[in-house]
Amino acid sequence: MRKEALMGKATAALGILSLLTLVGYYLALHDILRDYASPKVLQEQAGVAAGTLPDWTACSLEWRVVSIGFWFMLLFHIAFLLSVGWRAKSRSNGTRNEAVEAAC
Repeated sequence: MRKEALMGKATAALGILSLLTLVGYYLALHDILRDYASPKVLQEQAGVAAGTLPDWTACSLEWRVVSIGFWFMLLFHIAFLLSVGWRAKSRSNGTRNEAVEAAC
């Protein structure tokens, strides 16, 4: 029971982080859409030299948000699947034990 309660709390906490991560993804990807300019594309399309772009055009903070958020979401989904599996297993074991006791 203690393991199941701990897993439930961990799943809830990771679920909240997952939701916040989705908001962060939206904001980061929105900035990337408006600000990101690949040096290769700029060289080909506009003839701009790669070294002349300001650092903010790389959107490094936004890419970091997306990268870190991926791990929060992955942990949430793993915890959620383990939680569901453990609950299903404990329910099936409980049902089996009750059936055995009723038969005796």
